[in-house]
Parts: sequence; structure tokens; C-alpha cells
Amino acid sequence: MIEDVYKWEELNCKVFDDEKVEWKQFVWNMRQGNDSPLQPKDWIYGPVADGGLLSENYWDIKAYNNKNQLAVLTSEAAQYLQLLEVIQC
Repeated sequence: MIEDVYKWEELNCKVFDDEKVEWKQFVWNMRQGNDSPLQPKDWIYGPVADGGLLSENYWDIKAYNNKNQLAVLTSEAAQYLQLLEVIQC
């Protein structure tokens, strides 16, 4: 849960809405250990990637249907989040 939505939205962020080339290239670069051209960001949101781990190019990377993820990259961004529940497996 985000405690202050307005301040959260003012942070330096990137949202990938769907499985476009820009998203595929970003995932590919991160998997290759390359620096992200999006740095520095406070948070990044977008589809969860499936496949393409061993491929030779970014075109093989696909997104899971209806699954998204949030990467919180700075302590500034983390301060706006509220932990609601911890589930142990």
C-alpha cells in the first residue's frame, strides 16, 4: 500500500505498460548485466518476463499474461510504502 500516492507519483519512475520493444530491450540488458539506460530511477513497474534467458537476442523475451512487478530502487521510494502483511512459506 502506498501511503502518499501523490508524492509516490512525483518520484523518478518508469512504467512499462506492455510487452513492447523498449521493455524487451530493458529486460535483456538487465539480464546481461548491462547498466540500465533508465538509471537512476526510484521505481520501475512492468510485466514479469518469461523465457529468453538463454537466447541470443531480446526478441525471444515474453511477458507472463496478467502478471506485473514493481522494483523499488531507492530508500526514498521505499519510505512511501507500507507493509501490510508478511507471508511465510
